[in-house]
Amino acid sequence: TGLDFSAEAIGQAREHARAAGVDVDWLVADATTWQTEERFDLVTVMYLHLPEELFRIVLARAIGWLAPGGHLLVLGHDRGNIDAGGPGPGNPDILYTPELLSSIVGPERILRCETVSRDLATDPESPAE
Repeated sequence: TGLDFSAEAIGQAREHARAAGVDVDWLVADATTWQTEERFDLVTVMYLHLPEELFRIVLARAIGWLAPGGHLLVLGHDRGNIDAGGPGPGNPDILYTPELLSSIVGPERILRCETVSRDLATDPESPAE
C-alpha cells in the first residue's frame, strides 16, 4: 500500500511500480487522516515535512499501523540542510533532527537515528550551478 496526498506523485509511483513489475495498492490520501485496520511489517514516512505538532501526530499514527515486530523508516530533510545549502524546505520548523525524531518515537524503540550527509556535488537533487 502506498499513499500520498498528491495525485501526480501517485501517478509517477504507479508508473515506476508498473515498470518494475511490482503490484501496489496506490491511494491518493492524507497521512494525517487516513485510517486502516491493516497492519504492516514496514511503514515508511518519506519527506513528509509538517509543523511539529502535526508531524508528531502522523508518526504516532504510523507506529499504530505497524504489525508486531514491524519497522518504521522515516527519511527527510535535516535542519542542517539550511546552513549547508542542501536541497529541501527552507523553513527550519518543518525540518527533522535526530533529537526530534527520537523524542517522538522514543529512544527505546530506535535502531538507528542519525543525520546522513549527502555529497551535494553529485546529488541529483542539488540545485544546478
